[in-house]
Amino acid sequence: MPIWRRDRNPDDAVGIESPAFARADVCRLPFHGDCFDAALDRGCFHYLVPQDRLRYADELRRVLRPGVARLSTTSPP
Repeated sequence: MPIWRRDRNPDDAVGIESPAFARADVCRLPFHGDCFDAALDRGCFHYLVPQDRLRYADELRRVLRPGVARLSTTSPP
């Protein structure tokens, strides 16, 4: 479900799908591999127990297309 692509003119909104949201376990994402152009983490990694952090990172790697961006933010302690 692409919402933005680098090879498209941002002013050409024809054919671009609206954003969609899904509720899922971040360690078992219900998406095919290589299906997202970006990921935004607004503190999820910070709240995972240490043993789940590697699984979460592996899942992000799996669903992100090669060479795309992942932005993470955390709250200061």
